[in-house]
Amino acid sequence: MARGLACALLLCACATETRKTESHRSAPCPGGRTVVVRKLDRFTHSRGLITGHDYGVNHDFDYSFVLEPDAIEWEGYSSEPKTLLFCGEALFLRYLAHHQDPAPEPPADAGAAAAAAAELAAVELAANATPEAAAAAARSATGTIADRLRIVARFAKHHDNRYFFNWFGDQYWLDVPHTEVPAPSACTAVTVPNDDELKLGAPAGHKPE
Repeated sequence: MARGLACALLLCACATETRKTESHRSAPCPGGRTVVVRKLDRFTHSRGLITGHDYGVNHDFDYSFVLEPDAIEWEGYSSEPKTLLFCGEALFLRYLAHHQDPAPEPPADAGAAAAAAAELAAVELAANATPEAAAAAARSATGTIADRLRIVARFAKHHDNRYFFNWFGDQYWLDVPHTEVPAPSACTAVTVPNDDELKLGAPAGHKPE
C-alpha cells in the first residue's frame, strides 16, 4: 500500500517554473501630484514530472501605488485600484477586490429565499451600480460556494496621522461604506492606471478574454 501511495504521489508530482514581470505607470493628479502604480505579475507554469502533462499557466498579480510627493502608499495585493477621489481635504479610493459571501442560512421557504436574494441584490446595486454586480449578489444568497466567490467594488478612505515632515506618525487606508463617499460633483476623480483584469460582479475565478 505504501509503495502504491508513493507511486501515486510521484505521478502527481509537478515541476513548476515561475516568471515575474514588474511594470510601472503613472497619472497626474490635482495639486501637481502624481500617482505611480507598481504591478507585479507572476506566471507559474506547471508540468507533470513523470507524465509530462501540461497543466497550463496560472497568473496572479500584486498592485501597489504611491501618491507623490505626499508619499501616500497603498498596498492592494490581489485587489485592483480603479479611481482616486480627491474630495476637498479627504482622499478616497475605489477598487475591486475578491469577496466570498458567507453561507446563507437555510430559508424557511422558497419565498423567503427569493426575498432575501432580492434584498441583497438591491443593496449591491446601490453600492456598485451595475446590474452584473446585483445579479452576482442574488446568486450568492442561495447559490453554491462558487457562486459566493465574486468580484466586488469597495471604497477606502485615507487617514494621515503623520507629523514633523511626515517622519513620525502613521498613515493607513480604511474601508468605508459607499454612502460615506461624497457626491461626484464634490470630488475630482482620477483613473488609476490598471490592466482592468477584475470585472465587477464576475466570479472570482473569472479571467478576461
